[in-house]
Amino acid sequence: MPRPAKFDSNQILDAARAALSRYGRGVTMQEVSEEIGIPFGSIYHRFGSREDLLGSLWIREINRLHAHLFAIIDQFDDPQEALRATAVAVVRYTRDNPESAFAMTMFSQARLVAEGPENLREEASGINDAFLGRLWELTLRHFPTLAPGSPDPEVLGYVFTVVLQLPYGLIRPRIGKDIPDWFDDIVCASINAGLDALGTRLAHAAANR
Repeated sequence: MPRPAKFDSNQILDAARAALSRYGRGVTMQEVSEEIGIPFGSIYHRFGSREDLLGSLWIREINRLHAHLFAIIDQFDDPQEALRATAVAVVRYTRDNPESAFAMTMFSQARLVAEGPENLREEASGINDAFLGRLWELTLRHFPTLAPGSPDPEVLGYVFTVVLQLPYGLIRPRIGKDIPDWFDDIVCASINAGLDALGTRLAHAAANR
């Protein structure tokens, strides 16, 4: 009967995240093995390459961020409050989880889908689907004149930009450094302005049909 593994995959990914934070983007499998205290051959047995290990870490951290954002969304009945709180939560999560935030800078979805290990491409391809679905639900509730059903790509892209990409673009240069509390205020103001601007665009489009 084989002996149970001393460390599971999540513990190895935790070590990779810590080593990445310690040694930077050039982190090696040897440095990860030293972080967790197992031979790096044991890591290769679980993850076939450095790209597989770091890509798996990226996917896990993105999924954990999404789970955190879903929990934020569930706290609010008002869709605008939910969207605003979600945008601010991106900043606060990054501030509170610096190692995770740094790990999420290692890849983009497009790069992992196009160039990443074959075993990760399908999961990376759909990694935003559930989050985009929740955003569309909130968008329909906030702008009830929108046609229900399949998302309008332009409207959903606008909301995704305001809620996720804008706050992330603000904080990305500060990852690994202090992220000031007043970033929260900037994001609050931007989400309110962005949703107001979208409302104006939708009203204008409806009036010109």
